[in-house]
Amino acid sequence: MSAETYLHRLVQQVCHLLECRAAILLLECPDPLLCHPLLRHFPLEPMIYTTDDICEQSLLDNPRIGALCDIAMQTGAVWCLDDSSLSLPMASSLLIVPLESTHGMLGVLLCVNGQSELFLEGEYTLLFQYLPTLIHNVEHILHKICYSTCSIANTVSATMREQNTYISMVSHELRSPLTAIKGYAGLLHAYGVADVQEGYAAREMTTVRQRRYLTAIMEQVEHLEVLIADLLDISRLQAGRLSLHCSEMNVSQLCQRVVASIQERVERQSPGHYHFHSTIEPNLPLAWADPDRLRQILVNLLENAVKYSPDGGAIELFAYTLQQARHPLFCSAGKQTQTCEAEVPSLVSSPSCMIGITICDRGIGIPHPQQDALFQPFTRLRHSASEQIAGIGLGLYIARCLVEAMNGQIFLHSHQGEGTRVTFTIHAV
Repeated sequence: MSAETYLHRLVQQVCHLLECRAAILLLECPDPLLCHPLLRHFPLEPMIYTTDDICEQSLLDNPRIGALCDIAMQTGAVWCLDDSSLSLPMASSLLIVPLESTHGMLGVLLCVNGQSELFLEGEYTLLFQYLPTLIHNVEHILHKICYSTCSIANTVSATMREQNTYISMVSHELRSPLTAIKGYAGLLHAYGVADVQEGYAAREMTTVRQRRYLTAIMEQVEHLEVLIADLLDISRLQAGRLSLHCSEMNVSQLCQRVVASIQERVERQSPGHYHFHSTIEPNLPLAWADPDRLRQILVNLLENAVKYSPDGGAIELFAYTLQQARHPLFCSAGKQTQTCEAEVPSLVSSPSCMIGITICDRGIGIPHPQQDALFQPFTRLRHSASEQIAGIGLGLYIARCLVEAMNGQIFLHSHQGEGTRVTFTIHAV
């Protein structure tokens, strides 16, 4: 992920957490005595990252707003404008928040709402809880940019750089759900715990709003559990302590349950955006596999298909035996659905019957030079369309290790812009 994309993502997080119309990150400090040392490595023009270009231009071209930004950086105080004197139809409420670290001033954060009195006690609480994390992340990104251009970077070993990249990636992915959980819990506290006699805070907490905050917290907790589970699996794999509990199991039933579960969750988040289809061969034999680990593989591959299909579309799962030379498998990697060969019987090295499971999407696809590397740990797709997709690059690596631990094989077939097809095999009973 590029530094610019990372900064845009931070601004989007602020906008989402505060539920405001727009957020603008202005990185500059005209006063050399207050300026953060990292800003001195950049051109004199301010660095601006926003969720709304029109709003950004209107605000930053306003002399009054510019003056208040300067005052905020000089005083370190938060300024709130909540009146019609702004003469800006899209900004009736405006927060100007200085970004001051222990090393100096980085700039200001502007939060915009189209109606007045929308920044209340709860929003202030949430913002000030998030502010240290935001400042830390901005400093980290600026330092990374400066470090990459500095000659001293050439003296650091490749191993140390990789370790720092992994730690930074994992820390960011863990911090994001934790910040959201803390923020929404803060809003529940601000709006729900206050006594009715204390003012507006308690009256603002409706049942619908409370349910929305609690749902958001649970979604982030589940995301955090998945990340931690992946990291624990990596630790076990690298230590050779991964244990499997294989038994006879019904693959057909498991596939149907997993697809239904993923479809239900995705439909709640993006109604009508994705269409799931399962094609399971009649009388599919039982498999010899670990049910929990096979579920983990299926969930991982289906969620990848969703994540890397930002425009939606069909996501298909096929389960079939591999005794036949040809199988009527519907290929979904192309724009048009067509019949194609299963392509996997050559993987079978023993005469025993195998079960093949294929998951297809019509997403952004993967350039051919990157396809093999994606099965390595901490490796993510380098593509402009994937920069906003969360993840630490462990899913396919863990899936590969689990499939191989059950004496199966996994491979990937993809064309950039046309979609991806992932197939893995497991032994039948």
